Amino acid sequence: MNARNIRALVQKEDWDWLTVYDGDERVGKSTLSIGCMLAADPLMCRHIECEDYDKFLARVSFSFDDWLSVIQSTPDGEGIMYDEASVLGREAMKDHNLRMIRVMTTIGMRNLDQRWTFPSMWMLDPYLREGRVKTRAYVFTKNIDGVVQRGFVTWYVRKKYPWPRADGSTIWWLNAFTDSFTPISDLGPTYAELWEKYEEKANAHKRSVYQAKTADPKKQIALNLRERGMSIREIAPIIGMSVPQVGTWLKGTADKYVPPTSRLRPDKRFKT
Repeated sequence: MNARNIRALVQKEDWDWLTVYDGDERVGKSTLSIGCMLAADPLMCRHIECEDYDKFLARVSFSFDDWLSVIQSTPDGEGIMYDEASVLGREAMKDHNLRMIRVMTTIGMRNLDQRWTFPSMWMLDPYLREGRVKTRAYVFTKNIDGVVQRGFVTWYVRKKYPWPRADGSTIWWLNAFTDSFTPISDLGPTYAELWEKYEEKANAHKRSVYQAKTADPKKQIALNLRERGMSIREIAPIIGMSVPQVGTWLKGTADKYVPPTSRLRPDKRFKT
């Protein structure tokens, strides 16, 4: 119901709305974002139930250029999704992020209901985090009876007050409520098919990133180390990047088991 209320504000009250879905890798950020898009738009659900998946997938982007194209092709007042949005506060002076901020300063008149998935809310540029994001969904797992389960979220809303926090900001993030959600495929056969097509599009983007001739050498090093069986937390300090950023690059790549190097017992014939 909240998703539809936001859509009504966007379409009838001349608002634009940005929700960020953040959390560790593979906890369900994309699942929740897609679920909220569908909950807000019954007509889109009808398209999916009629096996017309292209209309939804045309609203999903995985790169900055794709995101711009989606904005240009989406009618005012509709919802769009930017999966693993690449906007880093620590790199805010880079051309990419300057372009992103310029776009966001002028996009308000389009009244779009935007959803971005992101590794960490606090990595966002301050202008975006404190000036444009209206709601935050922190997605996480729970350990229940020794089994790690996905599908949990705590929702936050942004409020501006005249009194500052300890860091001087007057923006406060208030805890609204905690909830749970289920996989998209649980909604029915056509939704399971939608999820498969979404993953196909996501994997195609990842392959294009890995195979790009102008790829960031740090990304290539990270991929090579991942292929050798190293964890994301082990890779991050080697290439001098944060764990969330490396997780964004390597999202969807599985850990590979690398057998430990054999340790021979010292030969008793020699003194050690």
